[in-house]
Amino acid sequence: ALYSTLEYAKAAALARFVPKGAATPNSRGAKVVLVGAAPRDVYYLPKDALAATVIGRDVNPGLFDQAGASAAIPTTGRRMGPGDAWGGPSGVAAAGSLDAVVSLGSALGKMERGERGAFLREAKGALRPGRPLVMVQALEEGGSFARALIGPGGGSGAMPAAELEKALEDAGFAYVEWGVELQGTDPHALGVAVTPAEAGVEDEGGSGGRRRRSGGKLEAANKRGF
Repeated sequence: ALYSTLEYAKAAALARFVPKGAATPNSRGAKVVLVGAAPRDVYYLPKDALAATVIGRDVNPGLFDQAGASAAIPTTGRRMGPGDAWGGPSGVAAAGSLDAVVSLGSALGKMERGERGAFLREAKGALRPGRPLVMVQALEEGGSFARALIGPGGGSGAMPAAELEKALEDAGFAYVEWGVELQGTDPHALGVAVTPAEAGVEDEGGSGGRRRRSGGKLEAANKRGF
């Protein structure tokens, strides 16, 4: 039941926060990079997504090719570490070229602190202005006794909420908001970190725009109209 609740919430978050091409006149579908994703996660992306690239050290490219073909979303799997995804001849995205970066499976918490910081900074640089990093991340606080014994859903990778927020702040995201699903059992943060609306310009309120909401209600982020 906990797994299905989290899976449903994850699917809803991707449908809500990954930009849709129809959001603005003459716009295209989203170009997305995902880390920590499973093949089924491709189906949760907006149906007009232009292209999806899934990265990870254990990625099976063939499985993602198949999932993308079935979901009618051009999808490429790349076996590489999160820190190798950006820039250079083997990089998956140039600066300012992405509409969303998606971190699933508590991928941020599974990275070493230095790797996580570098990944987030590069991800921010690869995103277009005003575009989101969408995250599903296990939190250390608020879990049940059973969870303390068996670990968070989806394996390891839980991290303190304050550490997650600081990592996003240090990377330069202008606005952060998340809700918490499965509070008291297997708490996960589901939400967004948004790049400044204009390159080199802080979002309104600067770092003071960061908010955390419980219960999965991401009201302010939902109004931003990605």
